[in-house]
Formats: sequence, C-alpha cells, structure tokens
Amino acid sequence: MNMKKVILFIGLTFLIFLVTSCNNDNHKNEHQHILETMYGFSPTCTNSGLSNGTKCSICNTILEQQVEIPALGHNLGDWEIIEATYTQNGKKKRKCTRCDYFEEEDIPMLDAEAYVDDIIKSVVIPSEIMQDITLPVAIEGVDIKWKTTNTYLLTSEGKIVERYASNKKVSLIATYYFHNFSKEVTYNIVILGYTDDEKLQMEMDKISFPEMVSGNLDLKTNFNYGIVATYISSDPDCLTNEGIVTLQDKEVIVSMTVILKLGEKEMEKTFDLKLAKYEPDVKNHQIIEYAKDFDINTQENLSISNDRLVLADDTVTATYYSKEINTLGFTSLVGSWSAISSTDATCELKISVKVDDVWSEYITYSPWGLGLQNASYDQNNGMIKLSTDEVIVLNNKKATGIKYSVTLNRKSLSVASPKLSLVSFALSIPDYSYYVDTKDLPKEVVYDVPKLYQGAVPVIGNSICSATSTTMLLKYHGFHFSSFDAEYEHRYIASIVRDYGNNIYGNWVYNTVTMGGYGLNSYVARMYSVDELIYHLAHVGPVALSVKGTMISSEKTYTTAGHLIVAIGYKYVNDVLYIVCNDPNIENVYCEYSLSVINNTWRNITYVVEK
Repeated sequence: MNMKKVILFIGLTFLIFLVTSCNNDNHKNEHQHILETMYGFSPTCTNSGLSNGTKCSICNTILEQQVEIPALGHNLGDWEIIEATYTQNGKKKRKCTRCDYFEEEDIPMLDAEAYVDDIIKSVVIPSEIMQDITLPVAIEGVDIKWKTTNTYLLTSEGKIVERYASNKKVSLIATYYFHNFSKEVTYNIVILGYTDDEKLQMEMDKISFPEMVSGNLDLKTNFNYGIVATYISSDPDCLTNEGIVTLQDKEVIVSMTVILKLGEKEMEKTFDLKLAKYEPDVKNHQIIEYAKDFDINTQENLSISNDRLVLADDTVTATYYSKEINTLGFTSLVGSWSAISSTDATCELKISVKVDDVWSEYITYSPWGLGLQNASYDQNNGMIKLSTDEVIVLNNKKATGIKYSVTLNRKSLSVASPKLSLVSFALSIPDYSYYVDTKDLPKEVVYDVPKLYQGAVPVIGNSICSATSTTMLLKYHGFHFSSFDAEYEHRYIASIVRDYGNNIYGNWVYNTVTMGGYGLNSYVARMYSVDELIYHLAHVGPVALSVKGTMISSEKTYTTAGHLIVAIGYKYVNDVLYIVCNDPNIENVYCEYSLSVINNTWRNITYVVEK
C-alpha cells in the first residue's frame, strides 16, 4: 500500500516537471524563463494607468503582474478673476495644468446699497449747531447733493444765514448717488439761539462813534434782546453821560464807557472819543467852493468877474479843474452848483472820488442850461455810480477825496458866458455828527413865504412837489413867473426843473441849479440834525426839505414815498418844537410838523438858498 503511494507521488512530481519545463532546445537550462516586458501606460487626470509587468516570452508565464495605477485627478492652477462691479457680475476661472479641463464660477454683482449705507454711516451731521457746518459732497466715489428745508436759516452749503434769540429747527436733505443707485437721508438740525454773552457781544459790536465828534451824540439805551445800556463819561463838562457835547477851543479826548446789561450778565467797553475844536463855520459834511476863491492862474480861457467864473471873451468853451479835496470817509454825495445860464450857455459838473487811494473815472451831471430840456442819466464806472441825483460809492467802500471839473460852454461869442458862483458837495458820512450851539437862538422864527398848492395844477399836479417848493423859494426871493404862466407859476418852473433823462420833476440837483440859474447861490445840502436846521432857519432863511414816510399835522395826515416841503421857520408850543412849513400837498399849504414827525420823515436833504 505504501509502495503505491510512493509510486503515485513520483508520478505526480514528474508530471509537474513536465508542465513547468520549457521544451525549447535553445534554453541553456530548461528551468529558466526568457523575460519579456509587458508595457503599461500612464494614468491621466480622469483615467487610471497600468504599471509595467514581465512574462516569459516563450511560455507566456506571467512573472510580474501589471498593477493598476489610479487616475491622477486634475491639478488646477490659480484662479483668474474678473472682478464684479456695481453694475455687472464678475467671473473667476482656473485651468488644469495637465488637460483642457477648467472650472468657472460667477461672482455676484457688488451691493451698491450696502456700500452707500456704509458711507452714510460715516457721515456725521450734528443735531445742534451754533456755527456753519462743512457738508461733504463726495466720499469714495459716492456723490452727495444737499438741500435745505429753510433757506432763511441754513443754506444748502451748511452756512447759517441767521441765528435768532431762540432755537430754530431746520432739516438738511442729503441725496447719496452711486452708479445707478441713490438714497435720500434727512438730517434734523436745531440752530441754537444766541447765548446771553453772544447777544451782548453782538449789540456791543454795533456801537460806534464818529471819528471826530462835532455834535451831540444820540446814545441808545435800549437794544435788542432786552439789553439795556448805560454810559459813563470821563469828562462830563465836555461830554455828559447823556451824550450832550460842549465843544472847547481845542480838540479834546474823552473816554466813554458803555455798559450793556442782560439779566445778570454785563459787558463793558470803553471808547476814546475825539471832540472837535469848536469852529462854527466849518462843516466837514458840506463842502462849498466859491468861484471867487478859485485859483485860475493855471486855467486857460477862464477868468473871475464879479465873483463868478466866466469864459474869456474870445472863448466859447473852457473847463476848470479843481484841486484834490480831502474829506472824511463818505458813502455818497450830492453835487450841485450855482451858475447863471441860458438855452445858449450851459454849465457841466463832473465828479471823481478817491477810494483806497485810487481816483475813479469822472461821472457827469450833464450840461445844464436854464430853459433847455436838460437830461441826466444814471452812470456806473465800477467805483461810483450816479443814481438820479446822488453819487454813490460802490462795493461797500468809503471815499476820502473829491476832485471835479466844471465846463462852461456857449454857442457863440455873441452869447453871454455862463457865470458860475459855487460848487457844493453834500456828503453822507457814517457815524458822523455836527455840533450846533442853539442856546442863543430865538424861540420862534417864521418867514412869509408865498404859498402854492401843487394839486391845483392839472395833469402833473401830483408829481411837482419839488418844483412847487422851488417856486415858493424863488418867489420868496423876489422872482415872479406869471408872465410865463399866468395861471400856475409852479407849472412853468416844473418845465424848467424837469429832468428829461429820468423823466421826473424831483431831481434835487436840477431844482437847486434852477434857482442858481436865476442868479441865486443855491445848492443841495445835507444836514445832520434838527438843531442844524433851526440854526439855518434862524440865521439864513427858509429851505426845502426832502421827506419820506407818514406826515402828521393838524391839517392833514398822509404817507409819501418821497416828497418836498418848504420849512419856513420854527416855533415852540408848550416847549415842543414844531417846524413851520409850506406843504404843497396840503390845500391851504401852511402846516406845522412836530419834532418827532420831522425826525421820522426828514431825509436830511435840503434845498438851500444863501442870503
């Protein structure tokens, strides 16, 4: 039995040998394989690969198995980005470095509203203000437009227009613009009212005194916001606490302390005032140059005859040029002149003023001759302008000098020369006063001036108050015009004084020049107090007054936007001063106006006729 097993084992072993042995006679050793490489392939991003293997090239016996190599997967590069904007989406893209595979994603469009909201959060507008605020108009690409709800309180630029005693509410509306998106935001603001200190300071800043005090001071005691003022003078003999001035024989410096009080708060300031030397004949506000005093040595074709400037016998036209006249700082003037003239002989006044040491170009009142249709026209040269009859300094400036020229002209040598007696300038000087000593004046002065009612004249009656006043003054000085107009003498004079350029009868200059045309020394004056007026009435004579406002008397009460009356004197009734007048707007003409009415209506402009 055991022998059978041995024989079977031997046989199986031989069989295995036969199977595994090569029968090729080329083998050196029938038990060795001839190797052959089985080539694999590389994996890709998406497909697996296969490693190399070996087999017997004779019997194909696999000697080294080929192994599967996993797919590599994509090797993606960096993102290439197209940024999103506030108007369109963006995009990002990346590619595989081994194949054509790529990935692409949209980037959402930017959120403009969120961006604007962030900007809005950065804008801080105070809810309470006392001064101007700076408003941004652009922040990081966002434009901002501002609008105010009340332009009388706050501008759209954030500037306070006016503050008040109490708080004021206003809103600023901001519209934020970013690309196609906009958003509106309202900021509520309280403009805080003035503090007591500010109120005191503002009112104190308004207090000023003349450069040279030459008359009584009007010391205001009640100011805005309930502020009360008191004054303390360092020298009551020259200047009382009430502002009464007594000029001395030399200039004097007096300190005036102003004390403002509001509730428990006070503010104090001391002003050093220069009181002028007492010189009753000097008026810094009324410059008059008489022809008899002209220096004509350097002037050609002119001479002085009977105290008047005239043309040389062989001359039809010539111009007198004045010297420069230094003045106190003035904001306007009215120039006038007195000259005998005719329809064939005229006089022309031209004026230049000095502002900041620069002389303006001349402006003209135009040639004027008695009986001509004389015409004045408004002019503006950038420094000064002529407005009807008044020369106004422009740009909120003051002028400190005057020079002028006067041109005399006649049509031929056979015509009598115009004859100039004076040139005058009535100055408007801020913070100026003029001292007048009235203690020795009579208590009553009334002149017998002929009475004329403007309303009696048909058609033009309501327009000729100035011409009627001029006629009354001319008649007072002995002139009569019934031979020219038997019915209404003032209608005739209206045709003479009329300014055909401005188409009015009330040109101040042309009215006084008309009186000058008849040989009187007449001019437009500016007076600075009723004291100056009554002094003139007492020492010189009646004048015409330019008034505006409500005229109240026992005869009539009316309101006027501009009117001329004749002051024929003054009187005291129960210690109240009244200016006695011929008012051409009152039918019986005569009336009396109280001091308060004159103070409230008189424009300080006066038609003066010298004795």
